Amino acid sequence: MTSALIGIAVGACNSKPDPQANARSDAGGEVAASASDTMSPSMSSGDTAMTGMGGMDSAGNPDQQFLRMMSDHHKGILLLAHDAIGRTGVSVKPEAQKIDKAQDAEVKQMVAMLKNDFKDDYTPKVMKENQSMADALTQKSGEAYDITFRKDVIKHHEAALQMIDRFLPQLTKPALKQMAQKMKKDQTREIAQFKRELGQS
Repeated sequence: MTSALIGIAVGACNSKPDPQANARSDAGGEVAASASDTMSPSMSSGDTAMTGMGGMDSAGNPDQQFLRMMSDHHKGILLLAHDAIGRTGVSVKPEAQKIDKAQDAEVKQMVAMLKNDFKDDYTPKVMKENQSMADALTQKSGEAYDITFRKDVIKHHEAALQMIDRFLPQLTKPALKQMAQKMKKDQTREIAQFKRELGQS
């Protein structure tokens, strides 16, 4: 009987909760809850089109998030366009020049909107996956370059369209909505053009 009572007492002591472990668990839960609270529905969805995109550290304002993320996304296509413009012996140079002109102007417009509307001096940056895409393109030449460029632009534009479709219902500023709708129209047209040139339509 005595030994049994001692065993029960020892077991109770060993099962005593660790206050530090509980504190760590509580802190982790608070951090996770805090991060979740700052996310808009577009951020918390985990959409694969937006995986790895920059500009996600802004407050939960969808207009500001869209401007940051889309300006980052544009920087990626500008890398492709700049490389094609500097090439010789490729047929996609005229298309690259059009993309460069249009998307460079849009980046400048988005940066200005961030500064004027949100006091956000944001500097767009190339995302890792877009840098990898551009690096792979530079290894191509001739017809292989033209084919890869068109495929890369299609892939890049399709990701942009997914982002626009997710954010468009949440955008509040009329000028930004109009810009997003124009982006969608222009990039949908370019996707169709490049698919025709690749014989995919």
